Order: sequence, then C-alpha cells, then structure tokens
Amino acid sequence: PLTRRGSPPRAAQKALRCPNMPPALLPNPLRAFEVLEPLAAGGMGQVLRGRHRRSGQPVAVKLLLGRAVATPAALEGFAREARAAARLDHPHITRLIDYGLTEDAQPVLIMELASGGDLSRWVQSPPPWATLRDAIGQLLDALAHAHARGLVHRDLKPGNVLLRGRRDRLRGVALTDLGLAISAQDRAEGVLASAGTPRYMAPEQAQGELHAIGPWTDLYGLGALVWTIAQGSPPPREDEERLALAWHPPRLAAPPGLGRWLCGLLAPSPWRRPRHAAAAAAGRGAWEGGAGRAGGGADGRVGGGAARGESRQ
Repeated sequence: PLTRRGSPPRAAQKALRCPNMPPALLPNPLRAFEVLEPLAAGGMGQVLRGRHRRSGQPVAVKLLLGRAVATPAALEGFAREARAAARLDHPHITRLIDYGLTEDAQPVLIMELASGGDLSRWVQSPPPWATLRDAIGQLLDALAHAHARGLVHRDLKPGNVLLRGRRDRLRGVALTDLGLAISAQDRAEGVLASAGTPRYMAPEQAQGELHAIGPWTDLYGLGALVWTIAQGSPPPREDEERLALAWHPPRLAAPPGLGRWLCGLLAPSPWRRPRHAAAAAAGRGAWEGGAGRAGGGADGRVGGGAARGESRQ
C-alpha cells in the first residue's frame, strides 16, 4: 500500500505548509501520476517509479511512511527538502516537480527520475577516470548553485548522488536528498547541526558547531565521497599530513595530484579548506602535476579573501 491510515493530518499539513495556500487545501499530487514499482526503501519511507498519466513523463515518487509521519523532526525534514528543492534549478540537482499530501496525510514529493542507480555502484566498481572527473565537475557546479542560494546540503555521500540512464532526459550525475539542507534561516532557528552520515561528515558538523557550517562543509563531504570511490573505503579522520600518508594508489587511473587535492578538501579545520566550490574547482589544475592545494591559494580558504565566482553560478 502507498499510504497508511491513522497518521496525524494536522502535523503533516503544518510541516508541509505552502506559502500561498491554506494547509487544508494542499493538493494530492499523486492524482496526476500512476505509481508503477518500488525503487528503494528505508526506515522512514520509500521511493517508487511513477509516470504522469497524461504526458507519460517518468518520475520518482518519494513517500514518508509509517512512524516517521508522526515524528515532527521527520516531517520538518521532509518539508525542508521540498522547500530547498523548490529554490534550485540546475541540471545536476534532481528537479522537484510537485509536493503535497495524500488523502491519508502522507507527505509526498514528485521528483525527476534518474534511472541509473546511485554512486554506491562506483564504490563497488570504480568507473574510468574520465567519468569520475566529469562527475566531480558536475557536483562542484551543483554545489556552487546551491551555495549561491544560501543552501548547504550537509549529506553528500554515494547514495545521495544519482546516475542518469540512457532514457533519461539529462545526462551525468544528479545531487539528491535535500532533507538535511540548511539555510541561513535554519541556522537562526537552531536546527540540529550534527545530523548527517558520520563517515562523510565534516568535523564541525559532527561536533554540532552550527555557526561553523558553510560551503566548505559540503566540500569535505565531496572529498570524502571521491576518496571512497578512489580508495574503496571512506577517509580516516586525520590531519592533512597523515591523510597524505594514508592515500594509496587509487583503484582507477587517476592523475598523481588527485590525492593532494582531496587532502585539501578533507582538512579537519574548515579554515584550511577551500571556502567555496569555485575555489575547489580552480584547484583541479594541480591534478596532473601533483602540486598545489585544493583551494588554489589563500583566497580559496575559509576566512581569506572574497568568495569569487560563487555569485555567478
């Protein structure tokens, strides 16, 4: 069954508030879509394959189910994902198509479908370097777009980066699952800072230092993700020198400077990392020669210089 009766509609409607629509009038977006088959399931909900009844457009249907519907924190996270996704329009971020409530007050998101699975496949079997290199560039572009709009994702990991298949409208990878994304308003309201996936969380996020979270926090997550694909396991929590010693020849034919670039993204102190995605992208020029830092100089680190390039994304 797609829904479960007995859920508290008032709590769900309050969490999924629409700025220009009374909560009681939130539409059920599933009416326009046919649900076909499950794609993934977790402890809080499931994702199903669907399609628009009239146009035939394939979609992903994300439902919050069971006990999670009765949890205010889970409902707020679901609503936060909808609000964050609505602010973004980028080819490498999954697109929000619609959101609302079913008749049984189950929160539902209708998202762009990326049919190629996620990057967990690459952890098991790494792709050619050219494919990974392109994916890194696409994720840096996606992060720059989100950061320029005041959002920090906070949960970069292989399972939250989707692969597009041959039948999908777009190509490449797509960042998804904005349930932990925070804005400046969220920081002011004191959202839980330590939420995330431990093996991919930056130290300031793991320690609950909400004031220290910023674009550099996502860059740590990106570094941990790429390290995991290249090495087969997540990075150790060490300083940059010990990280460099822990770097082994990667499982794919990567350039010699990749390890040093990743060590810069994975610096324990946020002040030692690039301060924005454009600076991290500029540091890729050091890959082939194996020299230089991820941040590309002092202006690329947290606290030094202006965030050049970010506002143009």
